[in-house]
Amino acid sequence: MSTTNGSGALLQLAGVDVQLRLTRVFRVSGTLMASDARARPTPITLWPAAQLYANPIYPVASTACDSSGRFTFLAVPPGQYVLRAIGEPPARGGEMGSAFWTTAPVVVVDRDVPSMKLMLQPGFRVAGRIVVEGEASFPMNRAYVNLESVDPTLIGEFSETQVSADGTFRSVEAPSARYRLTLPVPSGWFVKSITSGGRALADLPFELKEALADLVITISNHGAGISGSVRTPAGALDSTAAVLVFPADPRQWVDFSAYARGIKDVRTGRDGSYAIADLPDGDYLVVAVSQQQLDWAQPKFFETLSRLATRVTLGAGETRTLDLRVVTAKW
Repeated sequence: MSTTNGSGALLQLAGVDVQLRLTRVFRVSGTLMASDARARPTPITLWPAAQLYANPIYPVASTACDSSGRFTFLAVPPGQYVLRAIGEPPARGGEMGSAFWTTAPVVVVDRDVPSMKLMLQPGFRVAGRIVVEGEASFPMNRAYVNLESVDPTLIGEFSETQVSADGTFRSVEAPSARYRLTLPVPSGWFVKSITSGGRALADLPFELKEALADLVITISNHGAGISGSVRTPAGALDSTAAVLVFPADPRQWVDFSAYARGIKDVRTGRDGSYAIADLPDGDYLVVAVSQQQLDWAQPKFFETLSRLATRVTLGAGETRTLDLRVVTAKW
């Protein structure tokens, strides 16, 4: 058997025995309907319910309905599943990327599951405005609000909603699923908060179950920062190290975006110095490691580094000095 390690190198594993067991399998079939009464070919997937939010997972089966809306999954073993279908907008129109969707639980015990009847329903829009704090002007014409799915069962992209000159935005219709909201900003700016109806949505994924029309994304150019010097374990200034800052809250160590506002890493300069800016206020962990150890593919990456890091609390706009020593993580 062949596999890869965290760096992508091919490894050979010997003595791995795989046992196959005969299992009865069954059919799951039904009809997929649309609100305009017109059937259209739509991809449909069947996912194990117990692993729905594990990563990565793969569908147990995939199929598509025919022109009359009928579909059938063949050879489904007993178990509990979630069926998800995402189709094109109906004939009434819709914006590019808008989705019609449905999801349903499926339980297979000891017989076929026939005659399921499922109705595609419209997705939900996310809309709101950007509020700017600070003296400088923000380039609204180059801004995009990203609605990123963290649901592995979701097929399709529903991100990159362009912001209007007045700071307002309105997404396409997206199916119900778990998402995270991000706004990529240029250097010198940071996302201070994202709120909807009193809920904070800036850092953790959320379930989209209804349209959100009152989002407020506040950005500022008065972020907090950390700077200092990095030394080797022997005490010499280290010009080859990497410094990582990440939230102290473990909930933010999973399902984070490439635009996560509280996760940043930098390399030290020739004099061993580092500086990390544009951070929101909050509790952080800061650690210096060799650049080779900044390996995001390692299992329990943040958990391991959290045991070696220094905890820092930053107030709004506060700049702290923190000198570090390089540590070695054992994966």
